[in-house]
Amino acid sequence: MKKFLFSLLVVFIGQTSAYASNADVLKGIYDSGTGPAAATDFPEQNYSDGSYVDPNHALCVVVDGTDQPYGFNVSRQIRITPPAGPLLPGQTEEKLVFGDTLKSYNLFQTPQTSGLDLVDINPIYKTWVSDTDGVNHYVPAQLFARKSNQYIAFRILIQYHSSSIQDEEYYGYCYTQGKALF
Repeated sequence: MKKFLFSLLVVFIGQTSAYASNADVLKGIYDSGTGPAAATDFPEQNYSDGSYVDPNHALCVVVDGTDQPYGFNVSRQIRITPPAGPLLPGQTEEKLVFGDTLKSYNLFQTPQTSGLDLVDINPIYKTWVSDTDGVNHYVPAQLFARKSNQYIAFRILIQYHSSSIQDEEYYGYCYTQGKALF
C-alpha cells in the first residue's frame, strides 16, 4: 500500500512544480479505483440522533476549495419507525445518504452501479435563490464511489444548470481509524 501511495505522489509531483495537492492525491486514488463501492462499505449511522452504530466506524473526508480536508457525512442511515397499533407494524429503513439530509432523506433512492462507480443522488443537496426572479432552486448532487485498495474513494459532482453559477466537483475518501492520508 505504501508503494502505491508513493507512486501516486511521484506521479503528481512530476506533474506539478512544487508538490501534489491533497485534491490531486484524492483524485489519483479515485482514478485508480478497481470497482464500485458497495453501500455496506460506508458506516452505519442512526437517523434519529446521528450517532454511529459501530464506535470504530470508518471516517469520511472531502477536500474543499482551499485544499483542506474536512469531515463529510457519507453513511448508511437507519431510521426505525415504531409500531402504531396492530394495523401499522414498525419499520426499519436503511439508505445510503450524503451531505445534509434534513430535507432530502425521503427522496433518496437505492444507489445504482454504473461502470466502476456506485452512484447515489441527493436530490436537495443545496438551494439557491435566483437574484433576477427570486425563484428558489433545489440543486442535486451526485456521489460516485469506488474501491481503491484499502480506501473508498468518492467524487461529489454538483451541477447548477445555470450560466451564472459554476458547477462544483470535490474528491474525498473513507478510511478506517488510524489510516488517514493527511
